[in-house]
Amino acid sequence: MSNATVTNQDREDLITVLGLRFGQMPPDVAAGVRQVHHPAEMDHLVLAAANAATLAAFRQELGRPGIRLVGGRFDPLREARDRRSAGK
Repeated sequence: MSNATVTNQDREDLITVLGLRFGQMPPDVAAGVRQVHHPAEMDHLVLAAANAATLAAFRQELGRPGIRLVGGRFDPLREARDRRSAGK
């Protein structure tokens, strides 16, 4: 984030993106996002939302700013590749 604060609109936008990627947002995930107040944490969660293969992978990142996003949990195309491989 380029600004020094996290706004309510930033939090709601992230919840919207998560909903578009993963469907209906569980209340605990939406509540966790609404508790974000630090720009570094929001930056981390935006990257996690864009790259998490599953909602469960994103959920694990709530409250964990600054941790690198690595491994298969953060391959947004993993499920599509798995489905394609299973169909062969």
